[in-house]
Amino acid sequence: MKIKAREKEELRKKDLNYYMKLPYPVTLEEFEENGKTRFALSFPDLPGCGAEGDTLEEARRNLEEAKEDWISVSLDEGLPIPEPPFEEEFSGKFLLRIPPKLHMRLSKLAEKTGVSLNQFIRSTLENVVNQGAIMAKLNLIEDSLNQLKADLQRKKSKARIDEPQTLPLTSL
Repeated sequence: MKIKAREKEELRKKDLNYYMKLPYPVTLEEFEENGKTRFALSFPDLPGCGAEGDTLEEARRNLEEAKEDWISVSLDEGLPIPEPPFEEEFSGKFLLRIPPKLHMRLSKLAEKTGVSLNQFIRSTLENVVNQGAIMAKLNLIEDSLNQLKADLQRKKSKARIDEPQTLPLTSL
């Protein structure tokens, strides 16, 4: 869907730097390829904008390049660029339809733990969401540790090569 010339001019005011600074949420997927762990990152708000890497850091660098390319092409073509949602756009309330049986089970679990159904569902949702964030951080830490180990191994190998070799004196 193309946008009108006036809207296109409005978008030009929001240049590449503006969009690059926006805090777009990122999804992380860890997968195996040829027996090696790889990482895929994407911006759900920017359809088709994603990148991969052998390390999380490499995937992040690739994702930033993909984001810049995605936004540049969209600006050049006059296509709309979605902005990430901000917290003030949400009221904190939403209507959720669930099967009666699930409603009953949730109510019983809430009662068993001594909290209201609303508090129980809220804390359960927070736990699930936080687990994803924690796993992403743990993956980043693990990737950093693996990189440090590899660097240390290279330094140890180099140190062994650079050490002067002393040979025993032999009698003539």
